[in-house]
Amino acid sequence: LHTPWSPDGSRFAFRATNAAANNDIYVLERANGTTTRMTTDPGMDIFARWAPDSSLTFTSTRNDESRIWRIAAGNSEPKPFSQSGMSYHDWAPDGLHLYAIGVQAREGNIWEVSLDGEERPVTDLAGERRGNLGTEAMATDGKYV
Repeated sequence: LHTPWSPDGSRFAFRATNAAANNDIYVLERANGTTTRMTTDPGMDIFARWAPDSSLTFTSTRNDESRIWRIAAGNSEPKPFSQSGMSYHDWAPDGLHLYAIGVQAREGNIWEVSLDGEERPVTDLAGERRGNLGTEAMATDGKYV
């Protein structure tokens, strides 16, 4: 199940709204209470998740499209991790892929996104089975989503 704590328990990731009413991702260091702003884009940056390798992923609405971005360990510049149409997500315990809820054209399905950028649907909720999965509904133990 998702936790905002880094894998080693030393940092806490969260979304906050700054004075300009912009949502950005921040990280709080447990040892000294220092807070670091990780993102600065005018898009809405939300749903921060720690990967098992201590990189950080988040959903952003940059360029008017919802996709997952990744910040490598060491506070580097965020880079796109998924194609557009991905939102709330959680990492598989093995750290080789994550699962994301599809939005926009991908709405209604859960997608697997691997480290090499391959994306595939893991559900087929089209037609009569179509529904809205909502947000903050993802969790995985490596066997079940």
